[in-house]
Order: sequence, then C-alpha cells, then structure tokens
Amino acid sequence: MRYIAHAVHMAIVVDATNFLAHSNSLQEVVKSANLLKSLPINALIRGEIGTGKKTLASIILPNAIIVDGQNTQYLNSLIESQEQIIIENFDKVGNYDYLKHLLINNNVRIIGITQKEIKKDIFDKFFTIELFIPPLNERLEDVKPLVEKFVKDISIIFDDMENQDILIESLDLSKNIYSLKKSIFTQYVLKNLTQYDIINYLENFFKNNLEGSNDYRDFLYLYEVPLLKAGLEKFQNQSRLSQVLGLNRNTLRKKLEENKEKLKNE
Repeated sequence: MRYIAHAVHMAIVVDATNFLAHSNSLQEVVKSANLLKSLPINALIRGEIGTGKKTLASIILPNAIIVDGQNTQYLNSLIESQEQIIIENFDKVGNYDYLKHLLINNNVRIIGITQKEIKKDIFDKFFTIELFIPPLNERLEDVKPLVEKFVKDISIIFDDMENQDILIESLDLSKNIYSLKKSIFTQYVLKNLTQYDIINYLENFFKNNLEGSNDYRDFLYLYEVPLLKAGLEKFQNQSRLSQVLGLNRNTLRKKLEENKEKLKNE
C-alpha cells in the first residue's frame, strides 16, 4: 500500500544539506526522511525538477552512491558491490524484473527518485513508501528563507555584505531551486551593473556575433529596445518619452513600430 507524506507542525532546518523546510508540507517530508534512516525499507521520492529529491535521498542514505536509472550497466555493477544505492530517474529503468532480481540476490536497499508517477505494480514491486516534495509555488513559506540564504551566498562570492533587496514577487519558481537561484543572481547582478559592465558585456557579445554584412543596423535593437521599453515603463506617455529622448513624436512612433515584436517579447 502506498503511503504519501503530507503535513506536521514542527520546524526542521537541515543546514548541512541546504534543505530548508519551513512549510508544513515540507516539514512532514523531512520528518519522514529522518525516520527512514533507521528503517530497512525502500522509498520512492517524487517531485518536480529542482525540488531537492537527491538532497532528501541523501538525508536517508548519506553514504549511498547516486546513479542514473538509465545507466543500466553501471547500476547493475553497483548493486553487486554496494549495500545502499540512490537511483534517480527511476521511471526510466530499462528492466524492472531484472533489477528486482539483482536487488534481492545482493540484499541491496534503494531509494528511488522520479519526476513522474510510476505505475502501481512497479511501485509495489520495489517500495513501501512514497515521499512527495511539493513544488515551491505550493509552499511559499519556504521561498523567503531560501532567498535569504542564496543572497548571503552571493554576497560572499562578490565580497559585498551590504543588504540586497530582492523582489520576491518577481522571482521565477518554474524550475524551483534552479530557476529561483538564477533569478536571484540575475536581480543581484542587474542591480549592481555599471555602465562599464554593460559596455564590456556588449563588446563580448559583438566579438562573438559580428559576421554579417549589415550588422550595425541588425544589432541596433540591442540599444533601442531596452531604452524604449524602460522609457515606456517609466513615463507611461509617448509625448513625455519623446521629450526625454530628444526625438519628435513621429520618429518615436516609427522606432516603436520597427521594434514592436522585440518590445513584446523582451
């Protein structure tokens, strides 16, 4: 019978693994993982990309080797030499019957990791319990402490310990930790860019991309699009923007028309 962990009311912080759990749903999952350390049973961990499945599996089996379930040859060889194994992409294992045979013969304990649900008969063949890690957009209580941790890490990297205000509502949670880290880093860098940094970035871009016959014209949008977009967002008025840019309104309208697709997509 499949058991899925859900909620408990206690604060759990696993600093050693960067696994911060403040939401009730994630606290329950971490509590279950800690209990599984001392129980000789196999567990399946399911969740989207970037939710911390491998980290959670390493809480349960801290000394186990992590192997991709698609790497059949390596997985089979490990089973003959290891007592515990963490198998990621468990939904992509090639031959479940043979895997089960090897695990029984070698008395190996496993933790499976998957982004997708697996069929009930396969689950029952290998596992006693499933731990489901909800995505970040379903446990927003975990976002703020993660932001604080990543901002601190970035500040150390850049040797800048001043407080950096991060707009939490603008963060990308689509790939959970991965997209969260990237959007925090992007905000941090953008807030600290100088005009010389921008010039250097553009210089490197042009060095790698100048090869056409009309590149001055073709790359002009790199200047015009951010300038027009920032002006429209700041002033919300084309007449005022034309004054600030020193363009007459007809020229401004022409520029907006020429760049309308890129203004829409940027």
